[in-house]
Amino acid sequence: CAAKAPILPVGIVANYKFRSTVKIIYGEPIYFDEYYDKTLTKEEIQGATEKVRNAVKELIENNK
Repeated sequence: CAAKAPILPVGIVANYKFRSTVKIIYGEPIYFDEYYDKTLTKEEIQGATEKVRNAVKELIENNK
C-alpha cells in the first residue's frame, strides 16, 4: 500500500425511483497500517477487500 491513506466506507440507501430520497452514510475510516510498506499476498488483498465490503454492508443494513 503505497498511498498509506485510510479507506472511508460509504453506504447509499435509496429505492432508486425518480425524485425519491437518497441517504448517504459515511462510516469511520479504515486504516490498513499492518499492510504499509509490504507486498501483499492474494489472501491479504482479499481480506482487506472483505473488511471494506463488510463495513459498507453494515452501514447500509443499519440505515435502511
